[in-house]
This record gives sequence, C-alpha cells and structure tokens, in this order.
Amino acid sequence: MFRRILVAVDGSEGAQRAVAAAAELAAALPGVEVALITVSEPVPLFVVDELRANGLDPAMLQERHAEELLEASAGPLRERGIDYLPLTAVGDPADEICRAAQEGDYDLIVMGRRGLGPIQEMLAGSVSSKVVHRAKRAVLIVQ
Repeated sequence: MFRRILVAVDGSEGAQRAVAAAAELAAALPGVEVALITVSEPVPLFVVDELRANGLDPAMLQERHAEELLEASAGPLRERGIDYLPLTAVGDPADEICRAAQEGDYDLIVMGRRGLGPIQEMLAGSVSSKVVHRAKRAVLIVQ
C-alpha cells in the first residue's frame, strides 16, 4: 500500500482538509512516513530590491513564512501523534510538488482542491489538476 505520503499545503481550507485526510490515512497505516510541503513563488526582483533597501533579507522572510505555514498546517498530524518531515521549495508549485514526490520516493501525494471557478480553472489551470497530470504516482485530491 502506501509507505510514504507527501501532503501539499498552502494555507487554504482545502489544504487543511488534505492534512486531515492524510492524518487519518497515516493513523490507519502503521509505519507510514508523512511529509508536508509548501511551495513559494519566487519573489519578484522589484520586491527583492525594496526589501533589501529596508534591511530585510527576502530569502529569510520567505523561509520563515514557509516554516510558519507548515507548523500551522500540521495540527491534525500532531493531534494523532504522527511525526512529519517539513519540506519547503521555491518555484512553480505543481513542478516542485512533483519533483519532491519523485526525489523523495513518495507513494502518494495528497492535496486539496482550491475550488477555482470553471472559467478561472480553464484559463489558468489549478495546481491540483497540473499535479494529477504530471505526477508519476498516486494523487489524492481532497474536496
């Protein structure tokens, strides 16, 4: 069955439901390993310049935000006593989620569905639909 589960989080309600579903799965599968991943978009150069001009380190701010997001998302895992590996990446979310799943040899990717409207989803696509089409492993989309 599943030995390693990768859960994508972005702070949305859908992501919280995904973590809850992954926690339920992990509790039922002894010895399963769980990782939470959040992916940040690259900071635009004009923002980097402004932050640096104000004495702030953009990479450090982005990393701190990602760590806080992972910590805030892990509640359902902690409630069940399930350890998890926190992962962060910068880039295109779908690409980075698929890359982490491949490199970490995860059997299952769990993620929420953000619920874009049909026109938005048709024009931009959603991260979850991109992952479903690109991933070379099982993907569970939690509504």
